[in-house]
Amino acid sequence: QDLGLRAATYMIWGAGTDVGKTLVSCGICNTASLRNKTTPGSQVLYYKPIQTGFPQDSDADQVASVCGAGVVSELGYHAAELNNDEVADFPKLVGGDKPHGTVVTRTEYAW
Repeated sequence: QDLGLRAATYMIWGAGTDVGKTLVSCGICNTASLRNKTTPGSQVLYYKPIQTGFPQDSDADQVASVCGAGVVSELGYHAAELNNDEVADFPKLVGGDKPHGTVVTRTEYAW
């Protein structure tokens, strides 16, 4: 399954801890999930490629808690175990039998 060029994609960048990356991500994902509940086949994916403070401080869980019902929160791989095949399968995190409006949050970790 391809995501295609019509899928809105946002990359949140910030240097350092506590600069607001997760807060901005929560707002974007929550707004997108509310809008997507009325659009058949639409889903929201929050993907945190590396989290060093995990599991005590899970950004994906924080985004999931803001988005409410219909959220699937997943723990990915340790960054050292991640290979090109898993990165290439990134679009498979969404789709499948998940209902429209679903929010998927996933964290890869590095502790």
